[in-house]
Amino acid sequence: MSHAVVLTIAVLAALGVTLILATWGAHGVQGSLAIYMGYPGGFANWKLNPGRVSYILITAVNGLAYFACLELLLAMKRRISN
Repeated sequence: MSHAVVLTIAVLAALGVTLILATWGAHGVQGSLAIYMGYPGGFANWKLNPGRVSYILITAVNGLAYFACLELLLAMKRRISN
């Protein structure tokens, strides 16, 4: 899998989490799952933008975190396969 595919998956996942958080907040099953998946972006927003919500910041940080995790998993998979 190339870096572009991993980046696309990470961005789509980050957009999905942000959309769920913006729509449902922390209510229900979707919101509870989004809170855990969106923690990196939420933490960055809390530290860098106190008292306000920046969905762009949350999405960017989550996308970066997901990209890093997916790349790490793929590197581990390649290492195990060889």
